[in-house]
Amino acid sequence: MSENEKPVAATTTTSSADWLLQEWVDQINRLGIRASITLQVNGLIVSGIAIPGDLFFEKYAELMASAFRSGSTRIPAEEAEAHFKKYADIYKEDDTSEIPPAPPEYIHLEDARYWNAAGQHIPGTGVLWRGRLSEVSGYNIGSLTPSN
Repeated sequence: MSENEKPVAATTTTSSADWLLQEWVDQINRLGIRASITLQVNGLIVSGIAIPGDLFFEKYAELMASAFRSGSTRIPAEEAEAHFKKYADIYKEDDTSEIPPAPPEYIHLEDARYWNAAGQHIPGTGVLWRGRLSEVSGYNIGSLTPSN
């Protein structure tokens, strides 16, 4: 092994996730890009825009804070937002580590919709969505769009 090569992490995972989809999601996470995708998950079709994990948790934290502001709760909205925002750090790369990060196990979508066999989607407006890659049975790059 040369000086510049990093050792490959030994994995004990029994993930049944598609390795190519994992690589695609890893690129989304590392490069901070967005890309449309349609997934088949447990008989459902989910379509939306894949986003980096850190962005997902930042948006999720904002949604949770908004929910706490509009509801009757003892937890301050700012506290809820800070709590969920810390999960974005999971996706920040540690450049000092000699061991590469494990492959991603989750995919994160914004503007996600579920589609039925008749071509109808719910909800009417897209939502934030998080799914386990090992549950995806098929996918294609590109998203379904509602017809007018």
